[in-house]
Amino acid sequence: MDGVLCGPSAFKYWRIPPQVLSLCPPLPIGDFARHRSDYLEHPLVKEILGLPLSRLLVGDRHPNSTSNLTNHAWSGPLPPGAVVQSELGIEVTSPAFTLLTLANQVSYITLVMCAYELCGSFAVFKPSPRIEEALASPRNHAALNMFGAWERVCSANGKASNLWSREPLIDIDELRNFAANTDGMRGHRALVRAANDVRGVAASPFEVQAAMLLSLDTRLGGCGFKDLQLNRRIWLSASARATSGRSSAIADLYFEGEEGVKLDIECQSRLIHNSVPAAIEDSNRSLSLQMMGVTVLPITFEQVHDEKRFDRLADHIAKVLGRRRARRSERYRVVEVELRAQIFCDWSCLVA
Repeated sequence: MDGVLCGPSAFKYWRIPPQVLSLCPPLPIGDFARHRSDYLEHPLVKEILGLPLSRLLVGDRHPNSTSNLTNHAWSGPLPPGAVVQSELGIEVTSPAFTLLTLANQVSYITLVMCAYELCGSFAVFKPSPRIEEALASPRNHAALNMFGAWERVCSANGKASNLWSREPLIDIDELRNFAANTDGMRGHRALVRAANDVRGVAASPFEVQAAMLLSLDTRLGGCGFKDLQLNRRIWLSASARATSGRSSAIADLYFEGEEGVKLDIECQSRLIHNSVPAAIEDSNRSLSLQMMGVTVLPITFEQVHDEKRFDRLADHIAKVLGRRRARRSERYRVVEVELRAQIFCDWSCLVA
């Protein structure tokens, strides 16, 4: 395509599992205008990205946007590594540069959510009926088990979800360094803030929602617990290892409070923890951490989603950590409602 996929289109591209991309035919190389019908009917566009496509045009050309293409002009030099070649033969902005191109197109809260996903070990991808059919077809077995394929998370009864497990697409420190080097570029300030508001490598939207409510500044509707760490590895003692059968444990949301208090908040997702083996493993893990002086607090989605229940939960967390929550003014309540409206969305439709 004459131009580079950027913004919402690039973000949607980075959510696509490699095994799904492997089922798509290559895109025609060259000017979109000469291959318009080929692009509009291509599975990548028709089934996944949707229209209009967001296209970055580098240089002095500034063609008007159309119903099928939203053009974003970039007149200055691109940051190093800003553009990569996709598996389908087109160019797309890198994960970090994608966030920069999103910074002026989405709200700040949505930008933080996008950064959490690209820096996290998960992706949310909702296959269309046509793609779902292809994923279920035995003739695609080899492609779906290719090297580097993402793992689709299934419920205890085997039902496939829209949550996929994968390695992070960008390291958090790498994102922060990239953001720091974009001074003077559009979206620089928002991206720097967003990168600093990512508290670690999240494994699910639930972890992100809980982390944002607890750690974001009170001016944004959060609790302001900025020392939160996501998925902190804790090395176990000999007795704790004997109890859990593991050398280490990962704390979903981890805090260190006053007088050496250590708190592990575990996000109990029905999707992941709703089985007897998972319950046994959780129990062994919890006991091993408590043997090492770590307080383990399991939380549910309902406790985070319900405003009043979360308020009591946050008060309890502050008490365990030996802290006081900031006074919740009327202004705070307003921004908290706004924050909740954004984070408790249909995550598969994070960007339009």
